[in-house]
Amino acid sequence: MFKPELWQSHDEYRTIVSSMGRRLSRNNPKYSFDSYDEERQKLLNLNLDPLLELIPALYSDGGRPAQHQAQIIRSLILFVLLFNKTKARTSLTSWVRDVLPGSISLTVLIGCPSIEELPPLGSYYDLMNRFWMGTRDACSRSLLLPPGKNGRKPKKVIGPDGKLVEPEDTCTT
Repeated sequence: MFKPELWQSHDEYRTIVSSMGRRLSRNNPKYSFDSYDEERQKLLNLNLDPLLELIPALYSDGGRPAQHQAQIIRSLILFVLLFNKTKARTSLTSWVRDVLPGSISLTVLIGCPSIEELPPLGSYYDLMNRFWMGTRDACSRSLLLPPGKNGRKPKKVIGPDGKLVEPEDTCTT
């Protein structure tokens, strides 16, 4: 279920970033809020409010209301903007579990005033699945893996000596 009142508007986002950013930069230089100035300007200029017309159609009318959708979208954009500049590299899991909770500056840049309000990893994948417009066959296991690796695991064969027999590798023959 999507509730528009839970959406963080662009004005709310700008207020959080400007007030928290000033406080972070002034109080403690270790937060390095100013080192993300280019990314901050891009996110401040990116107004996600027009998505409010599109997103409700992706959700059902029942269930638990979706939270932090705007923050997740900003986080994904920041993840791409900082591609290979953080220890997450290309791992969304590492980005959500290690990098964001470890940096209050990045947390504020996605629109969360505190680390406790960061969205969980499952919410990222749920939102991405909702936006996925193509058929899931395009990224099916049979298309992504080589032909010899698509089946089930081979059954374990016990040899006459009671030890496991090594299966032949069908990919190399």
